[in-house]
Amino acid sequence: MATLKFRGSDPIGFDNVNLTGNDVSALFKVGSRVYDIYDNCYMYVKNAHTAALAAGNAVTVNLASANNTESAIEVIGPTTATLNLFAGIAMGAITAAYYGWIQVEGWNKETIATAGAVVAGSSLKCANGVFTMATDQVIGTESTYQATAISTAALAGAGNLTAGQVYIKSILA
Repeated sequence: MATLKFRGSDPIGFDNVNLTGNDVSALFKVGSRVYDIYDNCYMYVKNAHTAALAAGNAVTVNLASANNTESAIEVIGPTTATLNLFAGIAMGAITAAYYGWIQVEGWNKETIATAGAVVAGSSLKCANGVFTMATDQVIGTESTYQATAISTAALAGAGNLTAGQVYIKSILA
């Protein structure tokens, strides 16, 4: 298990955080953040999607939820309405209506699937209707999406960006 920390005081019970946990009920306050030794940031969320998430899935903030506040974040798979609301990357499988951790900032720790070719230095966005990332803009072109991820590797076609090849900066960071 990775060594994790909180900024500020260490709340009781957070020393044994399992970033790949799949919790039927909230074991931590939804919206809680932890940081690893490299300052990568992770957030505890509820999967409000109708399907389970897999490790490495890209997720967005659930616009349909009245529960979304700083302390009650719900995530879903990307839709046309939520492409600009990139929340992060699932750290493990999270069953529908269960709780788990997503990475919201830092160098990716999970393999991220892509919907097509990627040029190194490209900004990435969520792909519509699937849990993958797609090229938003190539290097040197301004991103059309606020919250994004940047690829440091190239792919000739759809495939996987492995750990350490994407810098994540979601709207929840």
